[in-house]
Amino acid sequence: MLTEWRKQQNDGAISLHDSLVFSYHQKMRTYELERQHLVRHFKKAKVPNIGFHGFRHTHASLLMNNDVNPKEIQMRLGHADYSITMNLYSHLAKEKRKKLLKSSLIYLKHYDFSSFFPNVTKNVTN
Repeated sequence: MLTEWRKQQNDGAISLHDSLVFSYHQKMRTYELERQHLVRHFKKAKVPNIGFHGFRHTHASLLMNNDVNPKEIQMRLGHADYSITMNLYSHLAKEKRKKLLKSSLIYLKHYDFSSFFPNVTKNVTN
């Protein structure tokens, strides 16, 4: 049943096997050629083959997690609009904010505020 459904879904779908993807230094590149090239790089690096989409998403995620300006990420990925980038990757920024808040709270928990508030004693709970 599922095999029949998949066949029905694939009818009329565009095959990327020999489709042109982009040109580079006056050479036309096909999807299949670039896929094979990427697979060789994955093998050489001894990392799992996550495909083009996974590689692109990982690249963007690493940029976002390393505080690269989202506008730069938008331009690198070729998104027409800044909101596309932020809608796809803003969850990473939210996670960074949570991590920052958690580390700030840990720091503040152990900070001695007595010089700021001399009449208040420090309440330590552990």
